[in-house]
Amino acid sequence: PGDVERQRGLERCAKSGERSSEKPEEWMGTPVDGAHEAIRDELRRHQTEQPSSLTQDLLGFYHAVTWSDNLLLAIAAHHITVWTLLMLTRRVTFFQIALFLYLLLVVYSAETLNRLGREHWRLVATQDYFDPHGLFMAVVFCAPLLAAAFAILINTLFTTSSLLIQVKKLQFKSEAAARKKAK
Repeated sequence: PGDVERQRGLERCAKSGERSSEKPEEWMGTPVDGAHEAIRDELRRHQTEQPSSLTQDLLGFYHAVTWSDNLLLAIAAHHITVWTLLMLTRRVTFFQIALFLYLLLVVYSAETLNRLGREHWRLVATQDYFDPHGLFMAVVFCAPLLAAAFAILINTLFTTSSLLIQVKKLQFKSEAAARKKAK
């Protein structure tokens, strides 16, 4: 911007035939030009810095959280309970459906839980983990629950496909027996 202004000033002087009392070198030393140069230097510095990697971001997240906090221990116990129930009851379809609906209900209510946590975080934690966007709640609380719900869904699809195969085998056997009897 300073160079553009200087060029415009020189062009105005050339068109009007006037000679400027200021030299172009003097225009370069204004405070505005110094601020522009500082901003350019800062932008250059940021462009040369390496962007943080996912590993660095995850390590920063890991070190920023007090993992021995009672709230986080309760969340971990909840996740362990959910995954244990999921594994123990993987062949009990009705319980899996109930667990699936429970998980979806808890994830659905995460926004409300985050709002309540923001208002009363001192009662349950030593740090305020409940940011306005709910990022911590989404990563630490909802993501493992959604993974469990996805595992239930995959298990249900696998069970359904196995049942479909069994039914088709029985159907083919009964049709073959019926054809044999008809002959």
